[in-house]
Amino acid sequence: MVSIRTNYRIEELYRIEIPAPSWARYSLKPSRLNNEIIYPSADGWEIIARPLITIRGQSQRPWVYYIGTNNPQICISRLCHKTQGFLKIAPLSGGSLVAVDSKRGYIVDLLNDDIRMRNIGVKDIIGYAPYVDRSVVFIEERSLRRRIAALDQGFIYPITSFCLERREGHSLAAFESGSYTRIYYGADYGGYLLYDIKGSPLICGLGYKVASIVMKDRGSLYIGRNLYLETLLSSIAISWIPEEKVLLLYDEKSSWLLESDLRSFRPIARLPERPIYIGYTGEAHVIEMRGEIYVVRNNLLVKPEIGFEGVSMVSAISGGLALDTGDRVIITSIDGRILREVRKHRETTCWGYRDRVACMGRGYIGIIDPWRDDEIAIEARVESMPKIYIRRGGLLTGFHVDDSLEVVEVKRDAEDLIITVLPKAMLGAVSPQIEIEDLLGRYSSKITVETPTPSIRVDSYRVLIARGGISLKCLSQGLASVRLVLADRNGLGVLYRYRARIRSGDRIIGYSDFNIDREGIVDIDICIDETPASNRLELEIIGSRDSIDGDPFYRDYIDAEILDPHVDVEVRHTDDSSEVNVEVSNIDESDIETLSLRVRCSNTVFEKSAERSRTLSIRVGVCEYPARASVELVSRGFKWILVGDISAREIEECIEEYIARGALGSARCSHGGFFKHVEPRSIEDRSPLDAAWVTSIPGKGDIIALTAREPISYSLLSIGESIYKEGSLDPGFNIIELGTSPPIFPIRLCIYNGRAYRELLLEPQAIDDLVRLAVVTSYKLMEILGSML
Repeated sequence: MVSIRTNYRIEELYRIEIPAPSWARYSLKPSRLNNEIIYPSADGWEIIARPLITIRGQSQRPWVYYIGTNNPQICISRLCHKTQGFLKIAPLSGGSLVAVDSKRGYIVDLLNDDIRMRNIGVKDIIGYAPYVDRSVVFIEERSLRRRIAALDQGFIYPITSFCLERREGHSLAAFESGSYTRIYYGADYGGYLLYDIKGSPLICGLGYKVASIVMKDRGSLYIGRNLYLETLLSSIAISWIPEEKVLLLYDEKSSWLLESDLRSFRPIARLPERPIYIGYTGEAHVIEMRGEIYVVRNNLLVKPEIGFEGVSMVSAISGGLALDTGDRVIITSIDGRILREVRKHRETTCWGYRDRVACMGRGYIGIIDPWRDDEIAIEARVESMPKIYIRRGGLLTGFHVDDSLEVVEVKRDAEDLIITVLPKAMLGAVSPQIEIEDLLGRYSSKITVETPTPSIRVDSYRVLIARGGISLKCLSQGLASVRLVLADRNGLGVLYRYRARIRSGDRIIGYSDFNIDREGIVDIDICIDETPASNRLELEIIGSRDSIDGDPFYRDYIDAEILDPHVDVEVRHTDDSSEVNVEVSNIDESDIETLSLRVRCSNTVFEKSAERSRTLSIRVGVCEYPARASVELVSRGFKWILVGDISAREIEECIEEYIARGALGSARCSHGGFFKHVEPRSIEDRSPLDAAWVTSIPGKGDIIALTAREPISYSLLSIGESIYKEGSLDPGFNIIELGTSPPIFPIRLCIYNGRAYRELLLEPQAIDDLVRLAVVTSYKLMEILGSML
């Protein structure tokens, strides 16, 4: 378990979601008219209707907004409908809208999947006051004389006087119709106060938790929670503190700031302008005027000795001030003494709320107790699956675990956050970095997450490495067959993929992937691609959720058996026949499955096979020279193919002697079962090929360039690179393409012209030193080679 300590405690957290278009710019701000209310400010689009947003979340009302760009749209949450361009638009009670353009007015009905518009006699929209179940809209009717009306819950009220003020998420509307005046006051899209009184409204004013209306010839009316006060003063309400029953007023005629206990009025100070109310500390009012902060305490106006440089927001908190400096919240007393300091994200806005601090940022709003330290405990447990428990993690705004873990599920249980994870690599235990984030800060720590690995035991194995041979199953040099006995006790092992790999020294020479069940036996065949450095090998098993790589959770040593059969070929000649004998050694006769011998003459082929035998013989007669012998051995699932020319020195000496004499007639050279017809040769060079070389051409790669004197056939072979080609060449210049990858092994080129068979060994270009020639190739290529003999 690890713990992260903070010098604050988050008590409540709520998510705020605004379905704004991706390009839209907006911000959320705390209202200075009520520090519990949040209001949005939009740029480039107009919010027509929305939920009520407070420090304890938002209501369920849908968002309705109007995008007045080149492509005008009315959107309900994220569903948008194209419409015509409007100059003004306002919500009506019941969910419809009223809109005007340069020519006429419209009622816009918002349907489930469309919008419908109908004309209405509205010339202009003066303003509106939206509440939870109604919207009061002031309009100018389309007529010869200017007539003002109020639309309220489907009724049109002709009015003789009205006032309206909307500011920082609050609305105050008053209109006189007939013999009474109706007043609405409340937070936008929230609850409201409603009064019907006598008189004509002149000026509407909004203050902190209070509204004031200056009436014609009747003084002023002040309303708020538990407040209804009529006075003969023509003053604007600045604030109302219902807990203290204290009302703060500003009289614009006399410029006096007044304080009232609802029974009397006490002058505080003459001010040059109407102040902005900041808040109440429990013993003093905090106001702002001309960018300066003042405190009203004991009927006195005092300027506190506090430096406000770098402060983005000043608010009141019980007992003092809360200063948002961007990267921290500083709580001070009225006289400037620092009481508490809390670091925070720069993009998070914080302000005082009673004796707490409310903060907002990154789509969340929360209430923080800055006076109490807190501890966030993070613990990893292994239950049915590994889980990370974060105590009080339900009050986090986000978390992140590093790439060593896969997050399967996130669940909130009361205040705790439970994260179900799976380590991406099966290692038994991992120590990932976990990062948590709340409204104010970001913190990280390492935590150990244990994952029980499956119980694995090697029951049996066989590792065979064939020198010079290939596995018939893998077409590689070696094969390891391993039987594993396993048990997955907690069932997590079946969620992973596995790889068994063979290590020789610091090199991986083979691997195979597999899956497991809860328990049982798993048989694995691992193809080995390289000759190991020693017979002692290491078996490693890796478990992973994604890419099967990394460190193993299981290791064991296994020994390899090297198969290295020796094959001897002997040719014995008699007067009219020859005998080709093959003998295999360094291998048990019982392990030999088949032994095959093929002798390819220029005019025919002799072949023979035997099973479970070390030796094999073929009698050869009337075999035109040159000839080649190939031996194929199959043993214990591996195949060896050995190819070599049959040497008949007597025939070669006979040919050389005949050519040296310059005889004009033909001759026959023979020895044992082999012979060769020698054709007469003139002094001129009868070679069918002038030249052949390996080179490169841009765009084609490596080629063999040849100049032929006559039509000829060819075949070329490079065993080390599995290259085999055959075809015909025309007289003149010819190209044989080898591919884009340059060859690194010598190429054997065979030429046939119907009378002679010639071979050329071409060295690849830019290869100065061939360290070794790998004789390892595929089974298919060896079959091709065998068929040529």
